[in-house]
Amino acid sequence: MSRLRIAAALCACAALLAVPSTASAAVLNERIPFEFEFPSCSGETVLGSGILHVVARSDEVDGEEIFVAQHANLQNFTGVGQTSGRTYRISQTANTITHPRFSAATPLTLMTTLRVIAPGGEDDFQLFSLFHQTVNANGETTVFHNTGSLECRG
Repeated sequence: MSRLRIAAALCACAALLAVPSTASAAVLNERIPFEFEFPSCSGETVLGSGILHVVARSDEVDGEEIFVAQHANLQNFTGVGQTSGRTYRISQTANTITHPRFSAATPLTLMTTLRVIAPGGEDDFQLFSLFHQTVNANGETTVFHNTGSLECRG
């Protein structure tokens, strides 16, 4: 599985928990045990585990739109190289903002950063992703922007 898919899976998992409510303010604050497997920059399989912390808030604004903001991050997350036994420190943050309007365009922005740090910096990597989409009142995508980078260090 590619590192980009792993980051996307983390973001999708967190975003699924941030379901907007049509009632007044709703808040979600959850900590979920989470683990996943990924290849390091050197190709070694790393098994990561820890807690996925998700905080989300939704508000109805003047009966016209719903504002949803979500923040997710990994807590106490480490990975272990399945060949070397090397311990990796893993951090991730993801922020999502959307505000669907009931009779107009709906924008969505997602930004995430994933950092994997090896002892001595020998096999570090960082992934950054920015996604933005706007869908008009007819359900047509009018803006689509998806960019990212993956950088191996060490």
